[in-house]
Amino acid sequence: MPLNISIDVDGTLLDENENVHPQTRNLIEQLKAEGHRIQLWSTGGADYALRRATEKGLADLFDSFGAKPDVAIDDIPESARPVATIKADKIFLLHHAIELLESKIEGCVESALCPTPSLKQLVAEMQKDAGKARASLGDLLISHVPLHPIPFFGNVESAKVITIGLNPAITEFSKHRSWKRLLNEEDLTFRLVNYFRLAGICYPPAHGWFSDISEFLNTIRCPQKIVAAHVDLCPWTSIAPIGLTAARRNRFWNLVDDQMERWLARTLAHARQTVKLIVILESPKAGDLERERQNRTKQIIHNSLGAWDGQIRVKKMAELVDWAWTYKTSLRNFVGHFNTVD
Repeated sequence: MPLNISIDVDGTLLDENENVHPQTRNLIEQLKAEGHRIQLWSTGGADYALRRATEKGLADLFDSFGAKPDVAIDDIPESARPVATIKADKIFLLHHAIELLESKIEGCVESALCPTPSLKQLVAEMQKDAGKARASLGDLLISHVPLHPIPFFGNVESAKVITIGLNPAITEFSKHRSWKRLLNEEDLTFRLVNYFRLAGICYPPAHGWFSDISEFLNTIRCPQKIVAAHVDLCPWTSIAPIGLTAARRNRFWNLVDDQMERWLARTLAHARQTVKLIVILESPKAGDLERERQNRTKQIIHNSLGAWDGQIRVKKMAELVDWAWTYKTSLRNFVGHFNTVD
């Protein structure tokens, strides 16, 4: 997929001594050969960007020259927001950023804005299963909560890190979170894929429940907006099992087990090409039954990913941030982290 790529002048194209790295021309030529459109921009404006490129004999590399926008006004605001902003500095130079773009980020661009037909098909099939799910939920269902299947949050098709939890929180569907009662498969899939990327722009901010997960991902430098996703064992929102009678709790877990067998493998299969680390979130007081479910989840993961060289970890939510901080170097190296902000 051809990209529109903007490169800064001072401190990026030119280093602090106003020199150009020897690899820069070859790497930009490679980007152009692959069909990408390259713009040189600067806070100093288009004329300044053109002048500096001309001085360095690089003007022929760029399709256009421009000033950095301060405000973007657009009828499709998500199209005006970069899929990724890569930070270049004295250590992480322009040629490093281009190499990162080539090897890591480009593959997730299409899924970031336009979910693939196969992912929309998965959501459509789940929507058709809503009647059966409603019958199974019975009095575990909250009447004012829209019965949308929520198999994942985020870019599951390009996720390098996936967390796995129980099922969507009822409070995700509070009035202020702007969920319509009826959504077709295209609109629902788009919102789920862009749940983090467009949070606070087209949609409300991500649910507060994700705050520890976000900090965990930031620590290992895998931005939630680009290369991480959360997957639910059961895609249907229901009453939480805490406080239920034994009979209703048993029915709840039977539903979770059934839905996990039906949908989890198919959902995770969409991350087969990218995912490196899967973290199963354990409840604070996990017992033998939950550990049995964890083992079953691990088996489903392996079945869905085939010959996979990634890792599965089981962590309590309260452990995530400390774990990431303690082992940040090894986790970053294993996952293949990004030097990005977005």
